[in-house]
Amino acid sequence: DITQRIRAEEALKISEQRFRTLIEKSSDILLLVSANSELLYVSPAVETILGYTPEEFASLDRFSIVHPDDLDGLMAQVRWSMDHPGEVIEGEHRVQHKDGSWRTFRRILRNLLHDPAINAMVSNLSDITEHKLAEEELRISERLFFNAFHVGPAGMVITRITDGKFMDANESFCHMFEFERDEVIGHT
Repeated sequence: DITQRIRAEEALKISEQRFRTLIEKSSDILLLVSANSELLYVSPAVETILGYTPEEFASLDRFSIVHPDDLDGLMAQVRWSMDHPGEVIEGEHRVQHKDGSWRTFRRILRNLLHDPAINAMVSNLSDITEHKLAEEELRISERLFFNAFHVGPAGMVITRITDGKFMDANESFCHMFEFERDEVIGHT
């Protein structure tokens, strides 16, 4: 009987340590917030991602570092979550880094105030700043390509490397050779 209890206590201790390590070593910021908006827990990743120690972050007015353009949407999602316990709501918002720059986060919010084991609103914040910057660079690149290809005066075609067939042709090319675009596509 005692052996079983010791084994169970040891298994519980290992499980708790595993859970604590997973949370503390996560690359995302985890927040636990009470029903009256008191910050109950902030994971150590806040220092790596936003430059604030967990203690500094806990002392901040969290909404003061949310980008003003994103604050209304964030507050609407918090209110929605309060009315929908247990359900997940996702969104994005920007938060000011300690150095003054802005970081963009994908937020997953779940109201677990009704769960006695948690008794908190749970926010998981994933830093997607680099992803958003790459998306913007891609949009700019695509816009530049589109303008160069479709608006530029030079005749241009896009061909497949495998067989040399035209995949696209701009108006200038078609005008030069007196073809309609659909007569060119798929031919060499």
